[in-house]
Amino acid sequence: MIKNRFLKVILFPFYLLYRLVVNVRNHLYDRGRLKIRTLPVVVVSVGNVTVGGTGKTPAVIAIGEKLAEDGLKSCVLSRGYRRKDEKKILQVTEDSDPELCGDEPVLIARRLENRASVWVGKNRFETGMFALNREEGDVVLLDDGFQHRKLHRDLDIVLVDCTAPALRSRLIPYGILREPFRGIARADIVVLTRSRFLKNLELLKNEIVKINPDAFLTTADLNISGFLDVSRGEMIASDSLKGKRMVAFSGIGNPLSFKAELVTAGIEIPRAFGFPDHAVPSPARLSKVNAVAMEEKVAYIVTTEKDWVKLAKESIETLRLPLLVCRVDMRIEGMDTLSAMIKEKCNAERTHQEN
Repeated sequence: MIKNRFLKVILFPFYLLYRLVVNVRNHLYDRGRLKIRTLPVVVVSVGNVTVGGTGKTPAVIAIGEKLAEDGLKSCVLSRGYRRKDEKKILQVTEDSDPELCGDEPVLIARRLENRASVWVGKNRFETGMFALNREEGDVVLLDDGFQHRKLHRDLDIVLVDCTAPALRSRLIPYGILREPFRGIARADIVVLTRSRFLKNLELLKNEIVKINPDAFLTTADLNISGFLDVSRGEMIASDSLKGKRMVAFSGIGNPLSFKAELVTAGIEIPRAFGFPDHAVPSPARLSKVNAVAMEEKVAYIVTTEKDWVKLAKESIETLRLPLLVCRVDMRIEGMDTLSAMIKEKCNAERTHQEN
């Protein structure tokens, strides 16, 4: 949120232009004036209406895991934000280079392993066809796809972060909205993430129902499932770390939420460093983290899985205290209902193809 009055005045023309472009673009898509391309399988988009982290990556992982349990083969499509040469179409594996594929796709590939394939490419239709021509798939999961309207989707899942004031915010650069909040009227499923941190949850639910009474509305929360001790290569149960003091650092969309999750798990965080989203911590920044950790006399330095995939071995070795990687899982209430909606779309698609 911009508070400087002079900066607000300078950015006002850009705000008006962005608002005009967003509204005209959505209007043209709503009226069928802009072309939408369709993949030959069911497409499920996981996205949001805000900038910053709402939990899209954990949600994609959770849905991919559930689809695999239900016997459906999914293919995750991502742009691979800030990767080198975004025009290239690449398959992502757990050993892929984050600089070439993006940090989030590599994390998704590591967590889903062989239960789903992960692909990156700027043009989602071309990337989808490229992937489907090389392997069979029942469902395409479109990572961060709510605004990517040029690709047809059978279900739109929109995440709303309960710790971010999206409902009353404004479009960027004045606020955190990519498009007006009323855009959730296009959603089939609305998931309120980090719901346990919001006291007036029912108030937010009522506002969303007013905008989209037909959507399946549910909640979700991130839960720490354990910590990886990088130097030892072992998982540590979160319960055994209660009361421990740690210095945290993260380069995610919502760094405050990372600290909140750690504190909720009973860990004491005297200092937490938040770096720009997707940024690779520089040696100078890691040196600062080191210095503060030593000064605070903490037991560990802790970071997120997304940051860990970006850290080179040499960077980790510069840390003078043990590095822990916090592993989180998203638990979506009503996941069986969500999965049933996807399977219903898959069955309808099979029937259509047979006829």
